[in-house]
Amino acid sequence: MDLPTALRTVLADPVTHDRLHLEEGVLRARSGAWPVLGGVPVLVPSVHAFVAARREGLIAALVDNGLWTEGDADVLAGFVAGARTTAPELEVSDFLTDEEGPVDVLPGPSASLVTLITQARTLLPELVAARVGRGRVLEVGCGAGTVTRRLRGPRLVVDRSLRALLQACEDPEALPVVGDAGALPVRSGVFATVVAANVVDVLPDPDAFLAEAHRALRAGGRLVLSTPDPALGSTSDDTLERALVAAGFAVDEVLDGLPWVRSHGPRHHQLYVVRLVVATRA
Repeated sequence: MDLPTALRTVLADPVTHDRLHLEEGVLRARSGAWPVLGGVPVLVPSVHAFVAARREGLIAALVDNGLWTEGDADVLAGFVAGARTTAPELEVSDFLTDEEGPVDVLPGPSASLVTLITQARTLLPELVAARVGRGRVLEVGCGAGTVTRRLRGPRLVVDRSLRALLQACEDPEALPVVGDAGALPVRSGVFATVVAANVVDVLPDPDAFLAEAHRALRAGGRLVLSTPDPALGSTSDDTLERALVAAGFAVDEVLDGLPWVRSHGPRHHQLYVVRLVVATRA
């Protein structure tokens, strides 16, 4: 097994940011080792505990996508054996299987309103993608891939869910990596743009992600992010912008009041009001 050159040149130890080398399905650095499963690197801190807790979900995602091999079984078993505990963890993925497919609209007084609202489903991902410039792109938190599929050229896509990555990265130029937003498994200063659509508000430590995005970007690089909660759980809607400045960014553009629609079924449609922020690594 080998990894694409575009991956090998940007991946790093998620903690020390040292370079990695591949040996028989395992990425190694001075501080540790990480598995490659189905061709997808799993580069998270505390990787033994992670794969032990999510073993069944990892296997199911690979099997469902026709990627599971005996080699993966051997690699996975080795990492599970190195875990102090193997208690399973239920993986809860906050994305819909199909966020852009046909919408069932019930007939009645609500039909015209629901139709109007759901027509806005593509607006936010299109606005996010339109703000991504040339050069290397890192997308953090791909979900179902509504932004991923609108980006062009080689890009690294990081998410904690292997299933989400395999669904989102249909384009061979979208390179999936299982990773953590607060400990990005990439070298410093190698990306022109970091994209995070509706991610920062669900992270346990938004400041850690902003610091990691700043580290991953080259000088003058761009961070494009959106969130339905710019207060980040506080009471002030300018919390996100203040956090960006504290992390070393200059805020260039703010678009607020944008619709983000999620249709779960004919009787369940969610409308979020989202803020889109573009910032430059100062």
